[in-house]
This record gives sequence, C-alpha cells and structure tokens, in this order.
Amino acid sequence: MKLYSSCLFIGLVSLVLTGCSSGVEGQFIRGCKAGGADSDMCSCVYEKMKATYGEEGIDKNLNDYPSQSFSEHIIENTVQCTKEQ
Repeated sequence: MKLYSSCLFIGLVSLVLTGCSSGVEGQFIRGCKAGGADSDMCSCVYEKMKATYGEEGIDKNLNDYPSQSFSEHIIENTVQCTKEQ
C-alpha cells in the first residue's frame, strides 16, 4: 500500500512539474492516473481532497510544491478509497 500511495504522489508531482493546466479536477485526475490508479480511485481521492482543501486549495498545491499535509492527505485518502472499493 505504501508503494501504491508513493506512486500516486509521484504521479501528481510529475504532473505539476509538466505544467499541465486545464481544470483542477482534470489536472488532479491525470496526475493520479499517471501514478497508476484507475479513474474511480482518482475520482474518490479527488472528492475527499476537495472536501478538505476546496478546489482553490488543491489548485494551489498542484501549482506550487505540495505541502506536507497535502501529501499526507493524499496518502490517507488513497488508503480510505482503497478500503471503500
């Protein structure tokens, strides 16, 4: 699970570094899928992150270097979404 979460995070960071930007949700989902997750998992994690950070908070973390708490929440939400699926 730790490896999966790490891959998801690396995918998100990779997307941030490439500078893609066509909507916060789309950007998040593309980065998540680049980390190896499927669309359902990525949507689940996005919705949980949106509930915590709002779209503006997600956008800020995707366009800047993600904060430690943001990164930790991605991992926690990935674990939670895995249990729900």
